Amino acid sequence: MSDGIEDLKIRIKTIPISEIIGRYISLSRKGHYHVGLCPFHNDTSPSLQVNDQKGMFMCFVDQIGGDAISFVRKKENLSYLDALKDICSRVGISWDEYYTPKEEPPKIQMAKRVLSKAALLFQKVATDNSKEEFTSFVKTRNLSPETIKEFQIGLAPGNNILTSYLESIPNKNERKLALDTALEIGIIRKDKNKVNAYFDTFRDRIMFPIFNSFGDIVGFSGRKTKEHQKGKYINSDQSFIFNKKNILYGYHLAKNSIRDNQSVIMVEGQMDVIALFKNGIRNAVAVMGVGLGEAVLKNLKGLTHNFYLALDSDEAGFKAMQRINEMCLSNDIIPKYLDFSPHKDPDEFLENLSKEEFFARKEKAQPFVDILIHNIVPNEIPDLSDKKLEILKSIFPFLAPLKESLSATERIIETAKQLGLKSDSSTIINFYTKFLQDYSKHAGNDSAPQVIVNNNKLPPSTTLENEPTPPLPISTAERRLIEEIIKHPECLSSPKMSLLLENINAAHIKNFILKMQDFIYEIEEIEYVQMVQALTAQEEISQSLREVVGYALFKYEKTKLDDKIISRLLDDFNKKLKEELLLEKRNILRNNQPFCSTKEEADKLMQEISSVDKELMELKISKKIIKPQ
Repeated sequence: MSDGIEDLKIRIKTIPISEIIGRYISLSRKGHYHVGLCPFHNDTSPSLQVNDQKGMFMCFVDQIGGDAISFVRKKENLSYLDALKDICSRVGISWDEYYTPKEEPPKIQMAKRVLSKAALLFQKVATDNSKEEFTSFVKTRNLSPETIKEFQIGLAPGNNILTSYLESIPNKNERKLALDTALEIGIIRKDKNKVNAYFDTFRDRIMFPIFNSFGDIVGFSGRKTKEHQKGKYINSDQSFIFNKKNILYGYHLAKNSIRDNQSVIMVEGQMDVIALFKNGIRNAVAVMGVGLGEAVLKNLKGLTHNFYLALDSDEAGFKAMQRINEMCLSNDIIPKYLDFSPHKDPDEFLENLSKEEFFARKEKAQPFVDILIHNIVPNEIPDLSDKKLEILKSIFPFLAPLKESLSATERIIETAKQLGLKSDSSTIINFYTKFLQDYSKHAGNDSAPQVIVNNNKLPPSTTLENEPTPPLPISTAERRLIEEIIKHPECLSSPKMSLLLENINAAHIKNFILKMQDFIYEIEEIEYVQMVQALTAQEEISQSLREVVGYALFKYEKTKLDDKIISRLLDDFNKKLKEELLLEKRNILRNNQPFCSTKEEADKLMQEISSVDKELMELKISKKIIKPQ
């Protein structure tokens, strides 16, 4: 992180934390603290405490805490830098004084200048000359001046308006760079019939600028205005500045609404986004190609886990949704499918029906993966077991991105029951596990089978509900362990810590404790709180872990435990962690009981449950509760 940002963090820490948090929620003074209603749960009696002396907040109901930056990150659902920027805007600090973006290469700077100028030229043509093709389009689509301005829609005339402008640049070197760059990004072309001559790529087209997430124009999409033109829409060429997979049309305008509404609606075309925006539905974006880039998905996932696929209902649109769905599933997101039948897309739907009907469809939306499964399973189930197994296996590729999660295995067991298969659930899951092993070897070579949507064959109401797969929560024992380690860092030097770490399954918690061990011997006691805060500010630290650490730091006092108490304390935590693992195993076994189809399978499962219960009883007898003084 740059020195400027580090300086900004130091400056923010000099501001009383109550002053910063007070810009986001109402606080009142109570003794040495400020208190307020916690924004992270349905609070009716102030449970949020803010301590200016420590520079930290704590909610004793949620048992979370942290500094001003972590509060803003959680409340506003922002990245670290965006949280700093938001704080600056609220407390009157100049963001630009501390943050200097890396200077872009001259070619990228020139590309942005050329594209920005092109957009201005296209808007000028559209508004100044009252071109019939543009006014007709605006009237047909019922576009207001505000919508045209917000999306910067323009018109490319039938001449070389952009080329003429670039060739008129006075400075020779700048003119050459502008023409070369415009040629490279594909907004002008070389004239094969003339030497050193160029012509505009977009002519006689309604022009939609395409923006990156920061609001910079990086390309265009042009819609034809004349019947004889080829291609209803043509897009800018792929280039060093324009990569379709890494761009979502409208994202720069939609991101705040996506975060506020905790959902994103993914559509296929620019006019679908514009139609939704016109109706006040601003959490919509359009995909620009056949799939999504990892960076785009990461940005969306940072805002919400609730995805709605609303691409065109034709075969091409459904296949595109399959690709997006597969990528989302691989990232623990289970998208829902927005059905607009009998209409083709959101634009057509809203033109013929109401905004209220749109929200009604959204409310009833089913997980897209369930649509795929439902379209695979026939209405008439075959009698032969081999045929049933063949059908069951055909749904596996759709669920493979979910691996062996409950979201996948529950759907497989449910489908097996629907098909009337008599095999027990463990055999069915083993069948799927073997498929996964073979599937992973050929990943990338074979895609999931393609299914054509049948809007008349909707999934039954018993379809599994879509619950986005959240990060695994921190268990009670893990939480208490972290709190004790933060309050009593001398525990980290105990020889028993290594044994205890072996019983922690969560890698992010284990890594955090190991990092604590690395620096605890190298710092002075006065640096401790500051170093722990710096560690939790790192991006790889999960939000839930950051909050638990913040809560413990809020209560931190410089008191030390003796070696005997530390030893007994860690022994106790070791037993608690083992107990949680056994309880989790028992719950899994009990959840499998309803799926036992034979007496032998039920008896085997009961034996396993009895064995776990025996281990739990032995552990309970040996466990001694130690409360540190």
